[in-house]
Order: sequence, then structure tokens, then C-alpha cells
Amino acid sequence: NSEEYFFLDSMNCGCVRFTNKFFTSEDTGPVPPKVYRKICAKVRNQTRRTINHLKTFAIDLAVGSSGTIENLAEIALRLKDPESHLEALPPHERFLNYNDLTKLAELLCSLPLEKRRELPGINPQRAEVIVAGAAIIQTLMSELELENILVSSRGLQDGILLDTLRKNSLSLLDEHMPVRELSVLQLARLCRAQKRHAEHVKHLALNLFDCARILGLIQPQPHDRELLSYTALLHDVGTLLSLKNHPAHSCYFIRNAEMAGFYDEEIEIMAGGAYCHGKKSLAKEYLSSCSETIRDVVTLNGALLRFCEALDRSHRSLISQAELLMDGKRYVLLLQGVSEEECSVELAAAQNDLSSLKTAFGKVDKEFELRFKPTGPVSSTPKRKTKASEA
Repeated sequence: NSEEYFFLDSMNCGCVRFTNKFFTSEDTGPVPPKVYRKICAKVRNQTRRTINHLKTFAIDLAVGSSGTIENLAEIALRLKDPESHLEALPPHERFLNYNDLTKLAELLCSLPLEKRRELPGINPQRAEVIVAGAAIIQTLMSELELENILVSSRGLQDGILLDTLRKNSLSLLDEHMPVRELSVLQLARLCRAQKRHAEHVKHLALNLFDCARILGLIQPQPHDRELLSYTALLHDVGTLLSLKNHPAHSCYFIRNAEMAGFYDEEIEIMAGGAYCHGKKSLAKEYLSSCSETIRDVVTLNGALLRFCEALDRSHRSLISQAELLMDGKRYVLLLQGVSEEECSVELAAAQNDLSSLKTAFGKVDKEFELRFKPTGPVSSTPKRKTKASEA
């Protein structure tokens, strides 16, 4: 899982190694079925111990990464639908099916090398090694009785990134925390984000998110709250480059940091939310070109973060709590803070951003009212005890 490994193994069982073992530079014709079966037998023998160990686990999901399996999945998809592209599919739908792979392996073996290079979707540079790659994956799927393998674009470079994150963060971060959280916190640290402000915006945004869910204003997907949390922590990382237009810089950093543990779509949701927490006009322009599949969640996250950023305009956590309630047919945003006078800047900014929050909730025609509840001054230092009080 994301916190610990139950079994790790590495085998000398790559497609380049097996291509060099079973083929010469002169073998440019179709691959005889007998040779393909020999490759499969070699894979089976070389992975026997690992396969037997893996069979002791209940495998819910198998994931394949890097170029060979990506290319096989791309070719298999194109053979079924010439207009399709693997990258156009949502990350959780990029599967390589065993039956499709079996048919593809037969096709690859029937073609000479030059014809293989012309297959729709193939990377011509992989044409020499792709037969061995198909044999390896087909054998593993057969032995483990896998109907599908989820194809990931992540690979060794992402493992190197994660390893670097952990090595550079041991003094500040818990190396045993989930991969996604570790990636986010490390990016925030490297960009020198103001931790107190980011944590407070996160606290306020999650409170409003939970209230909206309870009131039925939103119907979030399972990971929406988590992604809002991470976006809040990263929404100001762009200030490392420049305070001016920092939402766009934050978007760029999130999109290009190659944080481990996230699907591409989840990265886009976080990047979009960070961008849209800035000026309304820029957010509107961004959303007009945003993918329809994530537009609603990006709109909501951007509006929540813009509103909660307003609630901490001074970066002093003067507004300690934010709740969304119903009072009859009226929605009430109840804010708690030190005093109305001391929170005047935050309250004015929140009032100005109220309309975008109504739009995000789909309640433009409903009345939203800001109410403030003072909590009284918070002393920064404890009172000194007198001798009388000690007595």
C-alpha cells in the first residue's frame, strides 16, 4: 500500500536482455511460434520463485509501468479503435487486456521487423524488442491469472524523485507518511511556502467543504477532499518566483514538479485550483479552456481557496473558524475571529469574494449572509503567576 511494502523483488527479465538472447541482428523476419514459446518458457522459469510468492497474495490490481507496456497498450487500443490514444483516456482506464495482448503478440510475430515499425501506435525504436516485451508480460499475466494490467506512465524516474524527496526531507518530514502527502509537503518546503498560512487556509477550506457536503451543495468524489487539502498547502508555492501573478506560477510548479503518487488528472485538478484562487477574471479565462471532466471540481476548489485566502488576508489567522449553515431558506457563513474591528480587512475581502463562492455551489439565486462571532482577544503570552495566586 502507500505506507509499506509487503514484497519486493527485481529480476533480470527485461525485453532487451531477452531480445539479445533469442535474436541476432540478422533476424529481421517474422518470429516463428517456436521461438516465441521459448521466450515464454524462459520467462516462466526465471520468474518461478517470484510468481509462487505472489500467488500467496490476493491481487486486486496489477500495475505496469514504463515504455514497453505503454507501447503495447497503445497498439492494442489503436487496433480496436484507430482514432483512440492511450493518453486521451483517464489514467484509471488505461488497461492492457490479456486477450488483446494475446492477439497482438500473434500479430507482432507474424510481421517482419520493417512491417512492425509501421503498426499504428508503435514506437519504431521499440519494434526490435517489443516481441520479447509482449512475451514477458503475457507470461506473467497468464501465470498470475491477470485479466488486465493498469498501465502507468510513471517509471524509474519517479522512483528516483521519491527517493530524493525522502533523502532530502528526513530532518523535517516523516519518511513513513503516505507518498502523496510526502510529495506535497516536500514541494511546499522546497518552494518556501508559508506553512502557517497554508495550514490555516487548508483548515478553513476543509471546514467549508465539509459543511457544503452536509448541506447537499456538493456531491464530491472520494478523493476530492484530499486533493483540496493538498491544493491548499501548495496554492502559494509560486511566490518563490514572484508575488505578482503567483497563482499562475503555483500552477506551473504543481504541474511540472512530477509529484509521485498522483494521476495526471489529479495533478491538473491541483494545478487548476491553485491557478483559480487568484483573480476572478484570470480564473474565468482558465476555466474556459479547462477539461470538462475536471472543470467543476477546479471551479469549486479555486473558489474555496480564494475565499479562505481572503479570510487570512493578513496571514495572522485572525479568523479562526468558518462554517456554512442554514437559517430558514438563507445560507449563513458564520465566521469566528478575535474582533470585528481587528478582522475588518478579512471581512471586507470575504464579502467581496462571496459571489464566486455562490457560483461554485450553484446557488447564484440564493441569499448568502456573512455573520461574525467574536471570540475575544487571544493573549500571545501566558499571564505571570503572582505570589498570591501561587499561594
